[in-house]
Amino acid sequence: CGYADERDAWELLFSISCALSSLSREGMAHACISTDCVYLWNNNMMLLEGGDLVCKEGEEWNSRKTDVAFISPQQVKLGHVTIQDDIWSLGATVFHLLMGVKIFNGQGGKVQHTSTPIPSFNESRYSSELCRLIRECLSYNPESRPTLEQVITISEDGLMKSRAKVGEKRTKGRRDEVSLD
Repeated sequence: CGYADERDAWELLFSISCALSSLSREGMAHACISTDCVYLWNNNMMLLEGGDLVCKEGEEWNSRKTDVAFISPQQVKLGHVTIQDDIWSLGATVFHLLMGVKIFNGQGGKVQHTSTPIPSFNESRYSSELCRLIRECLSYNPESRPTLEQVITISEDGLMKSRAKVGEKRTKGRRDEVSLD
């Protein structure tokens, strides 16, 4: 992990947030998005694996199967998972892919508090929009994190812009093609 390009980061954000949207409609959450359950597939599309980590929102999760680096502060403290926790985990996963290190020295939300600063990004390598979205996903306060729909919209726009830079066809409407099945 480390130093993924911006297009791959947008692809991951878009694909995983669409998959989370499918889960959320069923009242479910993933419980631990991490670099261990994200794989490249068919022209760089990201798939999320780990069906044994999917649980009902608010349900307790099996912490033995997860890497604490990707667990939100609330999930660590309260022992259950929500979609807002998944958004934090998604931010931690993309941070790891971009920077090559796990957030907060691999301790994730276990050591994050309201005043803990988010580590800085290489903003000369990545757009301010991508860096801002990741920082917002990693916010300590769940209400300060973007909604799933906001992540989908922002990441879809970022993905289309990054594809346009390299001359790829610009397409919208892939939201329903992404699932965890």
